[in-house]
Amino acid sequence: MALMKEIRRRLPYAAGQVLGCLVVAYFAYHLVEGDRGLLAMRYLKQEIVQTRTMLQGLEAERGALEARVALLRPSGLDPDMLDERARLMLNLAAPGEIVIPLNQGFMASPPARSEPMAATQASAPRRIPARLN
Repeated sequence: MALMKEIRRRLPYAAGQVLGCLVVAYFAYHLVEGDRGLLAMRYLKQEIVQTRTMLQGLEAERGALEARVALLRPSGLDPDMLDERARLMLNLAAPGEIVIPLNQGFMASPPARSEPMAATQASAPRRIPARLN
């Protein structure tokens, strides 16, 4: 009983100190675990590094695309690039070219031709069955 009386007598004096410790503990917890705490800062730094790496990759890809677009501009038109894009967009092949459709896989042996192409057919481009993407 004497212990309980002593605690009740000292409690009003210790209440301020206990309250102060609780406030410090509250702010310490949010310093580490809060929305803007140390762990959140570490996570955001990792995310920034990943985003910068992705940005560098996208800038490299954009540079490559800009170089290809520059070859198609009227001021410096590259005939090979124009030919490549026209064949891809129109789905055409030249008479002497061999077309391998990638979406059907490779065949064990090429199909046999029963008759050679006529001279008029050899000069005109012919349609190919699958797109080359």
